[in-house]
Amino acid sequence: MNPRTHRELLCGWVAGVLCLIGGPAHAYTISTQLSNGCHEAIATQALRIVRGELPTAGPLPLTADEQAFVDDLPFKSDNDMKDLGGATFLVSIRDNDLKGRAADDLSSLTEIRRAAGVIGDELDAGHLAPLGGYLGNAGLVLTTTDTRTTDGYETTFGVNVLAHYLLVRLLLHRFVAPAWIVLTTSDTHFGEFRYTIGATPPPRWESPERLAAPRASSIQGGSRAYATSKLATIYLTHALARRLPDGVNTFSYNPALVAGTGLFREAPRPLRTLLSGFFRLQLAFGRGMTPQQAGARLAETLLGGIPGPSGAYLDRGRAVPSSPESYDDVREEELWHEAARLVALQ
Repeated sequence: MNPRTHRELLCGWVAGVLCLIGGPAHAYTISTQLSNGCHEAIATQALRIVRGELPTAGPLPLTADEQAFVDDLPFKSDNDMKDLGGATFLVSIRDNDLKGRAADDLSSLTEIRRAAGVIGDELDAGHLAPLGGYLGNAGLVLTTTDTRTTDGYETTFGVNVLAHYLLVRLLLHRFVAPAWIVLTTSDTHFGEFRYTIGATPPPRWESPERLAAPRASSIQGGSRAYATSKLATIYLTHALARRLPDGVNTFSYNPALVAGTGLFREAPRPLRTLLSGFFRLQLAFGRGMTPQQAGARLAETLLGGIPGPSGAYLDRGRAVPSSPESYDDVREEELWHEAARLVALQ
């Protein structure tokens, strides 16, 4: 791969952040996190691990224009993120706050279509290597369910479910075997105390049309919408697995409890302080990971050969059963077809 092609791989834009994973499979890591510090830290650490493992994924010398771009960034970054790949990575995560200031916004179906179009054009022109991997590392949790995406859908469901669905569907014919599609989920979908320690209410499944509709709720309703969206992610993974060609596999990935993040930044200060302390206590008891540890585990899973059959639920890299409720062909197919209608796909 020549340097220019590699540079374009590193700075390509796909509805969030694009990160090259070298070797036989090239993976685009998508992250759209409402709060600063959660997926940014996890995915940044994963990028560092990948760069340590694969020489072809390392930073390249900057041109004068590219150096000017990096120098003009309105925030400080670690020295190892000051190349073009690292800089565009951080811009995508830090700027995307779902308030309309970012072009790479997973709350806009128009922007997702634009992203898929850019990727398609770059692939057709030979500027990008064949698509061999996709990591949908996007997710948010809000304190209510009455906010709307650009297209009018409830924000948690719109970003955590519909955005992934549309982007994967638009890129589906672009994957070249052997390839994988990994969607990040959460063990909150179990709805059991041993997984959530009571911090998140269990999911409550309803029709996709109802879940996509903004509605008034309490803080508990916002957290429940998050757990339900992560159950939906597993449903989509199962439905996708039934439709993929040989050699292209899909998995849902649970990073488990990750302490020290800004996931609940939108919560009221007292609740935010309480949750932060709770998460850090779980980390002290060995029940969670730091963002750096979670990123390293994610990179190890992707680089080491993903275990389990297509459609499997990966808990921190191990293929294990997801919740009994997550195995439901009727719900899976209903969600697949309703999502297509909601995002206006044939």
